[in-house]
Amino acid sequence: MPRVVVVDWLVGRASPEFVAGLRAGYHPDTWRAGRQRLFDIWLDRSDSPEVRRHLEEEMAGFEEEMWTRSCRVIEAAYARWGSPLERMLAIKEERPIAHLFSQPGDLGHRREQRAFSAGHPWFQPRWLGGPTHFPTLDSPELISEAILAFTAGAGR
Repeated sequence: MPRVVVVDWLVGRASPEFVAGLRAGYHPDTWRAGRQRLFDIWLDRSDSPEVRRHLEEEMAGFEEEMWTRSCRVIEAAYARWGSPLERMLAIKEERPIAHLFSQPGDLGHRREQRAFSAGHPWFQPRWLGGPTHFPTLDSPELISEAILAFTAGAGR
């Protein structure tokens, strides 16, 4: 793969709220509450009908087995690597990686990604400013433009 586009990942270290959602998500008595906690983080009080439908109809259509397995696997990956950014450092062959995201939208998170990029120019973060964790749904034009620019080699 000459280039990689990563969309709607949380590439830094996991927040305590996210880890709490993952942990609740793999226990038989709390998986639904854990799933809802993750949905609430991802939706971030937005009223986007596309994202609400995705969460409430599509993602909620998966039952306990998928959620418990996914939450365990994701938490184990964070425990092993620390973060997706740290995992990217272990890739033997450097290649351009674009991270297109809207969440977390805080300035500190964006600064962290820019600092990482300054030391690793193959990593190219782009904050899209959308209202949710799903820019493919709430900002499809921005995602399309960013992917086309990156894959054409205009990445930064």
